[in-house]
Amino acid sequence: MVEFILEYIEQIVIGLIGTFLGTWILYCWGKRHFVHPFRYHKSKKRVKEAGVVTFFYDRKVLQADAGTIGDYVGKAKNEVYYVGCWLFSSLNSLDLSNTILEKAQQGVKFHFCVISPKSILIDKFSEFFNESRDELIKKLNSTLNMLFTIKSDLPAEYRKNVKIYIHDQIVTTSFWAIDPEDEKNALLQLDHKIIKNMRFNSYGMEIKYSDKSKFANEVKRGYFAVIESAKEIKENKI
Repeated sequence: MVEFILEYIEQIVIGLIGTFLGTWILYCWGKRHFVHPFRYHKSKKRVKEAGVVTFFYDRKVLQADAGTIGDYVGKAKNEVYYVGCWLFSSLNSLDLSNTILEKAQQGVKFHFCVISPKSILIDKFSEFFNESRDELIKKLNSTLNMLFTIKSDLPAEYRKNVKIYIHDQIVTTSFWAIDPEDEKNALLQLDHKIIKNMRFNSYGMEIKYSDKSKFANEVKRGYFAVIESAKEIKENKI
């Protein structure tokens, strides 16, 4: 009788352990096959709704996907907007400079908006970008010099297609807008610099602009507001 009871208890214990293990296995399997994919599809839906085409965690990844900045700007048919810190390195490349000259003579309008060398925020930017104050001002002045050189290299009738602005806003992201008013071809690009890191240590995304995307509209509105509050300079006398 005692042996029967012990055997019965043993079977109950084994059954409970089996039930527990089975439940645990099903939980783990379900979490892997249902919960994670659900999150994945949810994230995928959000990315699609936002209009995000590409995410990059390194400038080299961006170039592999979208080509050089000259290639990217070369897609424009009507207008190009840039809002950011400076374009010192990009303008040192003939790739971008030649593209601006070529596209401007095809009627594409360019709007470049960079930090003012006399901004009251220079010290803050210097700290963020890990650049000395003097070096930062030098790069900003060089950027303006190169932009005005490109503009002066254009035939007189096309110089109006290149507009240069200086801003005094806290902007640590390079923003490009390609044909923002063209619903079919509009592209936005954000390239965010990482604090106290080299220029190539950046991350960002490319967005297919659409009026239906709340995110894309907010991005466009935010950076266009910087241009609207900026000062257009027609002569390099900063």
